[in-house]
Amino acid sequence: MEIHDHDHENTVMETGMMEEVGLNNNQISNIGLTYTAVTSQKIRSTVKLTGRVELPPAGKAFASSNLEGKVNSIHAIAGQHIQKGQKIFTIENLDVIDWQQDLKMKKAELEFLEKELERQKQLTSEEIAPLKSYESTLAKKIQQAASVEALEAKLKAIGINPGDKIQSTFNVLAPMSGIVQHLLVSSGQFIDPSTPLAEIINNHHLHLHLVAYGS
Repeated sequence: MEIHDHDHENTVMETGMMEEVGLNNNQISNIGLTYTAVTSQKIRSTVKLTGRVELPPAGKAFASSNLEGKVNSIHAIAGQHIQKGQKIFTIENLDVIDWQQDLKMKKAELEFLEKELERQKQLTSEEIAPLKSYESTLAKKIQQAASVEALEAKLKAIGINPGDKIQSTFNVLAPMSGIVQHLLVSSGQFIDPSTPLAEIINNHHLHLHLVAYGS
């Protein structure tokens, strides 16, 4: 609809689908119509949205133990901020003592075999001892070295330095930095590698998903 400010009589002109209506001043006054020039204005409005806050998979982790045992002590509380690698549980397993003792014995045997191998090598070069004796000692040395390496790997997997003194406990460390959301075990509880011990979240990368519905 277009409005024209003039005093001539109201006329109606129809052309195709468009219709134009003209109003004189009296008609505009009678119907109380007001108008102004077109201007550009900012319109403030509030839009209400629904949504959810999500934590990506990389923002959550569970602390767990690589070996079964009894929860000896807990070093964190729910809501506490912790750093990756921080001690949060101490687990006790007497088998760890056997591993360390066995490692020391195998290391001593390996040291002996290394010396014996050098001796056999010298005797073989001088043709005092047969080559077979040297080869037998070499095979024993290789086997013993593999046993030592395997035991060291088992101890390192639970956070024990193979060179440390013999102990029956090992620590479970935080897999990531964040906040302890939940402690899932208690002191004295028996756990295994499938037992989640604590839930840790890092809320630095929260995702906000919003949904806007059209009218």
